[in-house]
Amino acid sequence: MVRTGADDSSEDVVLLRGPTEDGEGIGIVRKRGARVETGELRPTAEGKPLHGELVRLHARTPPGVYDVEVLYDAKPAAPGAAGGTASDKAHAGPARVATERYRDGWERVFRRRGDDKPN
Repeated sequence: MVRTGADDSSEDVVLLRGPTEDGEGIGIVRKRGARVETGELRPTAEGKPLHGELVRLHARTPPGVYDVEVLYDAKPAAPGAAGGTASDKAHAGPARVATERYRDGWERVFRRRGDDKPN
């Protein structure tokens, strides 16, 4: 897909700047609508976390300029934000996960001696 760069308020384009200092990525300037940002593109690797977004680039006519297609946004959604799910964290602290196996183990560990009731 090659485009000529029509100006659009929802435009999302990237200009490649050159390799990063460690040589593992590419520096970029990204224009999203009216915002201009700098960042880096890095290859994905199985088993390694994503930081930011997973994107696909589509070439435009000026060499080094690409349209951006966001495939996945790894940034956490704000609690209660549009598009959020019921599993989004709405509290501070660690995840509140308790399975039946966990509860059974808890009962065995914290039961009083000679009593069938937990502490």
